Amino acid sequence: MASDKVLYFGALLSQSEQEVAKYLITLKSLGIEEVTCFIVDMWKSFPQAIYEVYRKAKIQYDYFHIWEAVNYHLGNAMKDCFCY
Repeated sequence: MASDKVLYFGALLSQSEQEVAKYLITLKSLGIEEVTCFIVDMWKSFPQAIYEVYRKAKIQYDYFHIWEAVNYHLGNAMKDCFCY
């Protein structure tokens, strides 16, 4: 059965692998067992923790926010280099 539920990770105390895994284990204990896909940014802790708890789930990277961060940092680097 397909589901359209979205789980938000913003409530985590930190983005460490242990904290993310603890959150996912809590979700699993509440009956959220059949998760097929997670959409994540580039934090290393997310894929590792997801695989630990939901081994069959696919991971999709959120490239919009990745490129947003890249452009932000490139913009700052340009300002530092060219003083504008």
